[in-house]
Amino acid sequence: MQVKQTVRKKARIEIIPLIDVIMFLMAAFVLVMLSMNKNKQVPVELPSASPPIRDLTIVEPEKPVKVSIDTAGDYFWNSERVSLDDLIIRLNGLKAQSADPKVLIEGEIGAQFGKAVVVVDEARHAGINKVTFDPMAKNSVR
Repeated sequence: MQVKQTVRKKARIEIIPLIDVIMFLMAAFVLVMLSMNKNKQVPVELPSASPPIRDLTIVEPEKPVKVSIDTAGDYFWNSERVSLDDLIIRLNGLKAQSADPKVLIEGEIGAQFGKAVVVVDEARHAGINKVTFDPMAKNSVR
């Protein structure tokens, strides 16, 4: 007696119809979401273009004091040559004079960066927190 062997077929999942169904569902969801988008507007009253009224109680911002350094290593306080000791005295006086002093450090092309670091350290030691650098080097700081 011979026993018949049955050959089992392996199950296959067809992917192409599955991709078609997924694309159809995605397109349907996109269309539904676009139809649900409603423009909700908030009323805004824009200002008119009239000249501003100057309030005399508004204080104009102070200009920063310029501390310049040339290639010889000399310091300048608003284009006036000063020594390091005089610069320290003026920084302390600036802090006592103004509530929110500002210092702008600028340098000549080829000036030593270490001199600028000394100015920053002395300004911070005097209590001046707003110290900035002018990123453009000058041909002459005088």
